[in-house]
This record gives sequence, C-alpha cells and structure tokens, in this order.
Amino acid sequence: MILLPPGLITDSLTCATINTISDLCAQRLAPLSVPLSVPLSMEQTMNTTLTTSSLSTMLSSSSLPLPDIQRTFTYLTFGLFDGCVSHYWFSQLDATVGYDMTSPVQIAEKVLLDATVYTPIWCAWFLLFMEGTKAVLKRREDEGENKGTFGETWLELYKGNLGFFLPLTSLIYSFVDVEGRVLAFGLASLLYTTVLSLWNAERGGDEGDVGDVLCLVPDDDSVSAGENKEECSPIGVPTRSTAMFNPGVRRIGVRAKWGVRKLSKFDLDEFLDTPFFEPDKVSDKSPMKWFADLLVDDYEKAEIIYVGAIFAVLIGVGQAWLREEYHNHINLM
Repeated sequence: MILLPPGLITDSLTCATINTISDLCAQRLAPLSVPLSVPLSMEQTMNTTLTTSSLSTMLSSSSLPLPDIQRTFTYLTFGLFDGCVSHYWFSQLDATVGYDMTSPVQIAEKVLLDATVYTPIWCAWFLLFMEGTKAVLKRREDEGENKGTFGETWLELYKGNLGFFLPLTSLIYSFVDVEGRVLAFGLASLLYTTVLSLWNAERGGDEGDVGDVLCLVPDDDSVSAGENKEECSPIGVPTRSTAMFNPGVRRIGVRAKWGVRKLSKFDLDEFLDTPFFEPDKVSDKSPMKWFADLLVDDYEKAEIIYVGAIFAVLIGVGQAWLREEYHNHINLM
C-alpha cells in the first residue's frame, strides 16, 4: 500500500476544485465569451462581423452559451497536478528555510525563492501542459491572435505573476501555515478571476468590444485580428492558478501554440481545424456524436447535462476531501 504524505490529496483536490470553479465563473461572467464550437444553427445566422449587438441577439434565443467543456476539463486536470507540485514546494520550502512565520528574514527568503525559483518553473510547465493538452484534445484557438515565441509568452506570464502575487505572497507566508497555502493562493486566484471577469463584462458591454476569449473574426481582411487588437485589449495580469481563465489574458496560451505544431509530423493545423463538436466529423458510435447532435438540436438540454456533470464531479471531490480530513483527524487522536 502506497502511503501518501498528509495533505497531498487535499491540496490536489483543492486546486482542481478552485480551478474548475474559477473557469466556470470566468465563462459565465463574461457575456462576450462563446463556446469554441457554436451550434450550426447559430453559425448560419451569423453576419460577417460579430459585434456585441449581433452576439447578444444570437445568444438571446439560447440563454447563456454552453461552457467550454474541454477548457474546464483542462484546468481541472492541471489543478490536480498543480496541487501536488505546490504541496511539495511549500513543504520543502519550510523544511529548508524554517517554520517561523514571525521571522522577517525567513519570510523574505521564502518570498525571494518563490519569485526566483518556483514561479519561473511554474510558468514554463503551465504553458507546456496547456499546449500539450490542446494538441491531445485536437483543439485550436482563434487564428486571429498574434503568436510570439515561447520566451516572450513565458516572460509575459512571469511578469504577470510577480505583479499580482508578489504582495500577496508576503502576506500568505506571514500568516498562513504550510497546510493552508494551496487554499490561500487558490482563493486569491478565484477572487482575482471573478473581479476581472465582472470588470471585463461591464467594459465590453459599454464599449462594444469583441470578446477576447474567442474573437470570431470572419475571412475578411477589413476585420482582421490585427486591427481588432486594440479592442481586445488585455485587462490585467495573469495569476498563478488562473493565468488564462480571464478572457483578457487568454491570448497568452494562443501565442504559445507555435510549439504544438512541432510535436508531430502530420498536418497538425488541418487536424486541429476540425471543431470538436461538429456532428459530421464525429464517429456515429461515439458518445460525443450523441452530445454533438444534442448540442445542435437542444442547446439548453445539453447545457443542463454538462452543468449536472460538473456538479457531480464537485460532489465527488468534496466527498473525497471530507474522507481524507476525517482519517487525518482520527490519526491525530
């Protein structure tokens, strides 16, 4: 029997749960965000240019858009690994530097090591994980985004982490013990995501900006993504657990997509061009075929099924969490 370190499962599930909630909040609070694959009936009614008014009209008949299943699953999966890595990092950091949360020297050392050792590595593996997952799930982001080198993307993500988390890191290392740090960072990320999503939704509604999550730019040079770049402006900096939850900063992952194309010899561009939910591209015997048809024929029912599945996952996570806490409590008695 494998004995896991105390709190490892809790931190992993904590991070995964917060990632899931953060992503769902970001999608729901950003009315200009749309699914990667729009139902065919909607595609047929789109004009050449997707404006705020046309998008509002398109969504009015189907309430809110269906959450992006692949995106949520990606962040949930990343959270499971991120929670484990963070658990070991915080544990080893305290074991190396010390456990005194009242020592200014120890706090300064932890903040410095977090900013110069952990955060740079985290940014790199975050980008690699996201891009690798997209390749496996046969996804692609909007081609209208500008693509930079991995170094440029990493640097932007790293600066965003420092800008938002450096002040919070000092407070967390000063007042939160090692067992609660994953939760503390996760809640900070959740708050950040919610506030930015609300702000972006209000700003986009007032100014009529096209959503940054998926700027549906037609094949028309007059509305190229380059010209829309100013309208799809960034709204803040990415954070450790929610670097691409918010529409305004998801362009980071898009620009890192250059590395995915080098993973295979076949035409990955053409492979990724196939929408995940396009009914005629899915096997007739696949469960995804049934859901793809449902997505087109009964949009609201598909949304209910998806949200129900998410709640089922969260309930399972909560039960596992409570079981581990119960066993830890019994062991301490």
